[in-house]
Amino acid sequence: MQFPHLSRLSAVRKHLKSILDELGIQARLGRDSHHGHLLIYFQNRDRSVFCPVWIAVSGATADGWEGCSLLTGRWARYEFGHNRWEYSEDLGLLTDKALAADSVAALDEIKSALVSTGRHLMGETHPNKTDNRYFKRACDRLERLLSVDFEVAIECRRDNGVESLNFKDPRDHTWKIAFVEAEAIVHFDGNEVFIFDESESLHIAEFVSKEVIDPRFTRTLGI
Repeated sequence: MQFPHLSRLSAVRKHLKSILDELGIQARLGRDSHHGHLLIYFQNRDRSVFCPVWIAVSGATADGWEGCSLLTGRWARYEFGHNRWEYSEDLGLLTDKALAADSVAALDEIKSALVSTGRHLMGETHPNKTDNRYFKRACDRLERLLSVDFEVAIECRRDNGVESLNFKDPRDHTWKIAFVEAEAIVHFDGNEVFIFDESESLHIAEFVSKEVIDPRFTRTLGI
């Protein structure tokens, strides 16, 4: 005879197989690292894709879903850059809802939560995905500032694990902002010209945009 929590895991895998396959995730069983509660959670094998939905099954001792809770996180997904990179952000909002005791109703609720939250990409295994919020913010701010006067396409790249923003300005100069070990290194025509703390993403964008519009600092370097 199966333990109740394994029966519930099997029910999710069986009855929600189509949506799990569509999202590219599996239902798994583990423990909450903070409280030790048993949870059914949803991610792929290498943890690079997940859905912010959890089922707290601790305290439920009988078959069925009575006493189980459906936890749903609210995440936002953003696209940025000319080549459409992706960044996902935890908005810090979590809903906690008691699941219906009836299995059909409970599984429908779980399915609805998976569909509404969608899947999110994590880690650097995805070619067009970043986990660095400063990288995303710098790109967004720089695009907004430059778009006032110019049409500039900012391309996001990752080379040997280093993420960078790259573009050519209207004067045909090349710019690169490389995010390396908590620093943002600004390159102008292949030369390193300034280093910021990466958390200064807005200042980084403002410095570069001002230099594109009126190259005072880079002109003094004689590059």
